[in-house]
Amino acid sequence: MRAGLVRRIAGLAEARAARLREAIALAMIGQGVEQVAVEDERVRLSGRGLMRRWMNDLALRGAGRGER
Repeated sequence: MRAGLVRRIAGLAEARAARLREAIALAMIGQGVEQVAVEDERVRLSGRGLMRRWMNDLALRGAGRGER
């Protein structure tokens, strides 16, 4: 019974993490990032001047974090 509960909690945590990665990817596309890819546990971004924009734009840094 306990092992089943642990598996269920782990499954819920992974589902939440997957939703968060997807929200981040969608928010980044909405902010004009050129390429966004979700790979396993990573959200990969690419685009011209992305690092500079990341440092200067609070909305870009917080993308995907406001939706819970």
